Amino acid sequence: MVNNEVELTRTVDTAEKDRLISMLVKNRVSYLEKWTKVSIFRRKEYNGAKEVCVIYVNDNQKEQAFSILEDFKQGKGVVPKNAAMERLRGNTEDEAAKGDDIK
Repeated sequence: MVNNEVELTRTVDTAEKDRLISMLVKNRVSYLEKWTKVSIFRRKEYNGAKEVCVIYVNDNQKEQAFSILEDFKQGKGVVPKNAAMERLRGNTEDEAAKGDDIK
């Protein structure tokens, strides 16, 4: 692992991991997926799982990645492409739609 990688989240649910990675890919956020073994003493924290998936993102994209993770945790499912970046820039979907009409 390179020093410019930041931990985004940990999960033992592969379906959840796949959905999150899909959202990251659609928003062009590079990521690293690493599976680590869980010691027998810490398995209670992960509901008895023997391995946990740790997802890392590049430090330059961490704000966008954390924004996507926030949407994911709120149950919004798949975020439209680049919606997280627009929110970071301060544009909402309503403002983006108004900007298209003003030409």
